[in-house]
Amino acid sequence: MVSTAAGLAGGMVDGIDQAYLWHALTNVAFGLPSIAASTRRLHDIGKSGWNILWAFTIIGLIPLTIWYCTTGSKESNKYGYPIDLDD
Repeated sequence: MVSTAAGLAGGMVDGIDQAYLWHALTNVAFGLPSIAASTRRLHDIGKSGWNILWAFTIIGLIPLTIWYCTTGSKESNKYGYPIDLDD
């Protein structure tokens, strides 16, 4: 929604050419942290971050959604130690 709003605002102020620029900039600004958070979540359950590439297929969204909703591992895995959230 922020990306679309930025594109519309940029288009009204600077013209249609600038609308694409503002839209692309907000996609990068929000897309990169989203990829990082998704990769970290996959590491929490012991999966490789490369599994995020399944999102490019429609059927791949099903296992990604299941993995994102899965409880993280309580013991360490090859990606590191679990975070103690009880503090």
